[in-house]
Parts: sequence; structure tokens; C-alpha cells
Amino acid sequence: LLQPLAEARYWEAAANALAMALLVATALTHLLLTSRIVVWRRGEPNPPRVRWGAVLLANGVAAGVGGCLVRACFLPGAVSLAHSSLVPSTLVLLVSCSGFAALTWLPATATALAWYTGEPCLGITDDEAPSEKDRPSCALLLLLLSLLCSGVGAGLGVAARVVVRFESVPAGEEMPATFLAAAEVCDVFWGVELVEAGEPKARYTLSRGAGRTMLREDQSALVEACAQLNKPWSSDNPNPSHPIERADCVMSDFKEWLLKDKSGAEAEAAFPLEPGEFAPQMHSFLSATPQYREMVGFTGPDFAAVSWLRVRVRAKFDARGTAALRLLADPQLLAHYKQEWEGWFRSLEGVAARGVSSCPKWNMLATEDAFFRGVYSALLWTPLFSMAAVLVFSRSLAVAYAALFCLLGMVASVLGLMRLFSMPLGVVEALALSLIIGLSVDYIIHAAHAYTHSLLPDRFYKSRAALLARLPSVVAAALTTLAAVLPLLLARLLPLRDFGVVFLFVTAVSLVFSAAFLTALMLLGPQDVRGTRGVATSPPRRAVRPP
Repeated sequence: LLQPLAEARYWEAAANALAMALLVATALTHLLLTSRIVVWRRGEPNPPRVRWGAVLLANGVAAGVGGCLVRACFLPGAVSLAHSSLVPSTLVLLVSCSGFAALTWLPATATALAWYTGEPCLGITDDEAPSEKDRPSCALLLLLLSLLCSGVGAGLGVAARVVVRFESVPAGEEMPATFLAAAEVCDVFWGVELVEAGEPKARYTLSRGAGRTMLREDQSALVEACAQLNKPWSSDNPNPSHPIERADCVMSDFKEWLLKDKSGAEAEAAFPLEPGEFAPQMHSFLSATPQYREMVGFTGPDFAAVSWLRVRVRAKFDARGTAALRLLADPQLLAHYKQEWEGWFRSLEGVAARGVSSCPKWNMLATEDAFFRGVYSALLWTPLFSMAAVLVFSRSLAVAYAALFCLLGMVASVLGLMRLFSMPLGVVEALALSLIIGLSVDYIIHAAHAYTHSLLPDRFYKSRAALLARLPSVVAAALTTLAAVLPLLLARLLPLRDFGVVFLFVTAVSLVFSAAFLTALMLLGPQDVRGTRGVATSPPRRAVRPP
């Protein structure tokens, strides 16, 4: 019923239809959970599968309402935001808020089901539920909270995916200068088109219009681009305080060759050339200047049209040495250099605006970009898989969520420390971070296991028992790890030293969070008691703490 509305982009109508369906689904789910509506399955009234099916259906409708409302209120790409990093911070914020909302609906739903039915649900019991009189209304509020989380999470996800458009711009920060002799040699091409792997290769040449000829305005635009390349403030100038060498631009020398021994009206008529005369004159020029033959490409064996032009320039960064290694270790700075070139091309006119720059380090930038996307995915999925592991071993949703929030706090704290100490998130740092975060999960799992298997019924004593039982072994493991990586801090090789610093940060932060994790358990942890052989015993409803 709703598929034609979505395919025809009637998002407002789809949102209205889903909103009506959400009201009906919420009312039916509340009546089902309060046993005012009874569904029999295999002789059992309102079994857990039926209750979970009704709740999941209502949450799915709420997610559809949130997504359709965002699409109805905003056009695709309606919000444009500029960023100067590999991954936009605004995108990370939107995805994080969407993920947080999506994760919050599960404990809210489990608590609502436990309060509705009085039965434990995913390790959450009704020990702290309100009185029998207020319990249905409070459970309904929790159900509405879970539906709100589903709608907000879906809406923010759609906004991050469709509504917000991110544009990469240079950071505007001061770039470190390099000497002209040490600068890397790059190529500027006009007449070629970069294609991604797997895409059909489109053929593009400088010659266009009737007869595939070079138009007069395109000739003037290319000459102006060559003039800008030879100005001190242009993108190819590695050090504005030093005089730059003249770029070997074929169009500038071609114009001088045409205007040689000409003046006045004769010079004005000599350039730009008529479209049909450009290719023959360029062929004659290359015959007279052999050093430019590899800078110009023609279409076909008869040199009927000019296909592409190339200019060799000096970049603003070193070709080799320590400075080049530091640049490769800082992909954001390398991306800023490339963004400078892209911005310069956009400032040109006509065919000159469709040029591309090619530097040897651009290939490394693409590799690093793919690598960092994998690292960010690992940092995203590691806490989730760790939460799943804690949930399997502890069989408590509250403990699993406490572990998840501690892991997210660890990742944020380590990234903040790296920023505080001016450490760029390079290849070595990202690789070390993705590996060590997974290894440091053991500290939190030990604390969670000790808490859930404690025989004491009160949260205070369960946390105290976990602290006394596991903290000495966790501290000993952290100290031995730190002692093993301390020699790396004295290494002369920068990658090894950075690896040691990141290892030190992650180990120290994970130790602190594994101890602070007990505070979260005291507030959110379950109070059920498990026997030494997995036999559950019934704790008292309210444990009384002695004075």
C-alpha cells in the first residue's frame, strides 16, 4: 500500500499514513501487553514471541514515520556543510546520535515489557518498577520512549544520508614551506578525465564543437591558466618567499611562438587562432620545439585535433625525506594540498576549469582514505561486537549496555588525548588504535563477569566484590603491558614511537574505564544472584544495607 507513495516521492502522504498506522499500532500493543487483547499461540495467551512481534512492528512503523517526515520536510542535499577533514565531524555527530537513539530503544523496550508483564526480559526485572497502580502508565511511557527513539534514529540517519551534503574545502591553515629543489614534481592535465575503478571510461578531449576543433575562448582560457601557474601566489608555488622557476607551459610558449616578430593588429589576429587552424599550428610548433612533444596529445594518426595538454609544475611539499614521511603520516594535510588544486581549477573559466592535477602522493592519499574508512568501521563495530560478547556471557542487557558505553567513552577519550597532544590520526596511529581497542576489551569483560557472578544481592556489595576480585589482576595486566611498550617511546623511528604512544594511551584509558565501569554497574546493574554452578537463586526483593 505504501510502496507507490514512496516510489512517487509522496513523502508527506506516506508520513501521514504511517503516523495513523503508528497510533493504531501503539494502542493495540498497549492493549496486548496489558492483556486486554489476548492472542493465543499453541495454547498460550500472549506468549513472548507475540509480545515482541507487536513491539517490533510498532517500532518499525515509528522508524518509517521519522524517515518519511525528514524526506517530506527537506529536499535531498538541502543542507550544505563544508568540512576540511577526511571524515566530516558533523556526519560523525549525526551518525552517533542516530546510533545512540537506535541503541536506546532496546533497553527501553525490555524495561517496558518487564514492567508490563512482571517477567524478566533480557536480564531486566521489575524489581524497581513503580507500584501496581502506576505501573501500566509508566510502562506506557517507556513504550512511547522506545518508539520516539526509533523515529529519531531513523530521521537522523536519513538526514545524514540524504539531506545533508558535505563539501570538502581547504582548512585555511598555514602550510609548512619547502625548498624549491626538494619540491615534488607534479603534472597538470587538460583533456583527460579521472574515472573510478569499475566505471565506464568516458573519452574526453580538449577539442569540441563542430569538427572537434579547439575554440578561440578555450585557447585564451588555457593561456590564462598558464599565466596563473607562473604567479608567486599560485597553487604550484612551494615557497612564496623564494622566486619560483618558470613552469614549462606549452600554451604560453605556443602563443609567444605565434606572436614572434608580430605587433599591433597582426599580433591580435595571430592569437587566438581560428578553430580549424589550431591543430596544424600546434603540430608545426612541436616540430620546432621537440622538448614539448610529450606535453601534447593528438587525436588520430593525422593530427586532426588536439586531445590533451600537460604542464609540469612544482608542488608545495617535499618529494622525499623526513618531511615527505610526515606528510604521508598526516592524510588530512595531504588532502588539503589536493583540495587547493581542486579549488584553483574551479576558479578558472571554460575548458581550463576541467583540468586535473596528478602527483605521486595522490595515489597514497586514495589508499589512506580507503584504509581510514576501514579503521572507522572497525572502531564502530568493535564496541557493538564487544557488547554482544558481554551480553552472551553475562546474560544481562544492563551490563552489556554499561560495557558498550564504557567502550565508546574509551574511544572518545583516546581520540581526545591524541588531539590534545597534537598527534595526527595517521596510518600507524589508526592501525594501533583499531587493534588495541579490541585487546583492551578484556579488562571490562573481566569486571562484568565478576559482577554478574557475585553471590551478593545488593549492587553495592556486588560492585565491591567485583572490584576486589578482578581489579588486582587487571592492574597487573595493564602494568605488564605498559612495561612492554615503554621502550617504544625511546625509538628513533617515528612510526614505532607513535605506536608506543597510542598503546600507552589506550592501556591507561582502558584501565581507568574498567574501574569506573563499576560505578555504572552500581547504578544500572541487575540484582539477581547466580549460584556457583549456574543455578539461579531468588534474591530478596529489597536488600537492606547495614549502617
